Amino acid sequence: MAVGYIQTLFSTSGVSSGMYSSSGILFPQMALARAMDSERPVNSTDIRRAIFGMGPLQAPGIDGFNALFFQHNWDLVGANVCHFISNIFSSGIIPEEINRTLLSCSIN
Repeated sequence: MAVGYIQTLFSTSGVSSGMYSSSGILFPQMALARAMDSERPVNSTDIRRAIFGMGPLQAPGIDGFNALFFQHNWDLVGANVCHFISNIFSSGIIPEEINRTLLSCSIN
């Protein structure tokens, strides 16, 4: 019974081309080149692109700094931000406080 479940879970029958199924949910299949690119180490260009791709006023960190601060002051803080993020990727350890943001909503 368990073997049959696992075989069904990972089978490709009934799945359209370019998609794969996991637990009955269809996901787009990643191109091989992109998959290989995702395994390379991140560099400062990748990190800068991510920071500048963020909405400038979205979800400030617990310290109150939003993306606009980092974007506007990139010449001052960019090297430290890149070092910090690179360490996360190389060590595989994400400091607990990095995922904290100050979220608020206004009631009209």
